[in-house]
Amino acid sequence: MPVREALLILDGEGLVSMLPNRGAMVVQLNEHDVVEIFDLRRLIETYLLTHAIPRHDAKSLARTEAIQLELEAEDNRSGWLEGDRQFHARLYEPAAKPRALAMASTLRAQVERYGLQRLSPDTRRTEWANEHRELIATARSKDVAACRKVLMAHLDQTQEAVLNRIRTAI
Repeated sequence: MPVREALLILDGEGLVSMLPNRGAMVVQLNEHDVVEIFDLRRLIETYLLTHAIPRHDAKSLARTEAIQLELEAEDNRSGWLEGDRQFHARLYEPAAKPRALAMASTLRAQVERYGLQRLSPDTRRTEWANEHRELIATARSKDVAACRKVLMAHLDQTQEAVLNRIRTAI
């Protein structure tokens, strides 16, 4: 793939900004950007979760749980980020909403590159593990409202962790 096409794709994903006659610049997120991204993530990811919960079965939840167990043992930042990405993707996959899944992935990528990359696997390790296990438990019980509530709290806490890292990096 030619470089220009690659840059246009990254521009479309909000990771770079194309400047006329100057090339491309990596987008740096500020606090306002992070809040906006997480507001959108809450909307899209709760939508996905609402459609996924009724379709989850014992096998799909066992796969989600297996990803969580691997994630809890991960101590490498890139492995931890990939495990978290896989956990959320597996949790939402039964929704069978490809456009919403793509939007959630794009939003996550935007904040992941500039916020989550600054976090270590030990940042909120216990809390994130507990929140993920609670998401699995509420999904298993088919309690959509409870699962949405857990997800909202999880995303709220993740947003705050990212904001705190951005604030301390300034």
